[in-house]
Amino acid sequence: AKAPCTLAESGPPATVGDQSRSILSMNGEAARDPQCDVAKMTAMHTLFRQVVAEEKKDLYDQAMARLQPRLPVIEKSKKGANGKYAPIEAIDAAIAPLLKEEGFHFVFTSAAAAPPSKDMLVVGRLVHKGGHFEEASIPVALDTSGSKTATQGAVSTVSYGIRCIKRMLLDLNMVDEDRDGSNERCITKDQAMTIDTLIGN
Repeated sequence: AKAPCTLAESGPPATVGDQSRSILSMNGEAARDPQCDVAKMTAMHTLFRQVVAEEKKDLYDQAMARLQPRLPVIEKSKKGANGKYAPIEAIDAAIAPLLKEEGFHFVFTSAAAAPPSKDMLVVGRLVHKGGHFEEASIPVALDTSGSKTATQGAVSTVSYGIRCIKRMLLDLNMVDEDRDGSNERCITKDQAMTIDTLIGN
């Protein structure tokens, strides 16, 4: 006799819904059958993973649909060399409680962009508690304005990238928004146009 199949031994993830539970149940019953077809079990397991991913995405979309109408228009409270802007702490103060209520949080990383670019690449994920996330990235020219040290310039660059990504992933609006990209020198004109296009979508 064949040995029992073992593809369904790990158990369901915490966020599975009715459809994926049904598939997992059938998978489990088949796994206990010594005559089970491994190819069919593999196909069922693949289907299960696809359905779980769809359910996670649906939870994300539902939470985002509830969140979007509640997001505030944020005041530009800090004056920079080329105009006012909303610092990260102001953005976080405005959105953090709403994100927490809907089970969202951000994760960011940064690294040097691929040569020959001298930009820094800032990558951010908006993660939902259900398991789905959306990701955005932006190359940002190193901020060498003023009398910043190399470290201060890198921090300023990443800070700007984080602000842009938060705005992109949440479609945040600012009071008296300047849409021409001229208020920041730490990115190029082409990069500013890209941000403007992404935010407008």
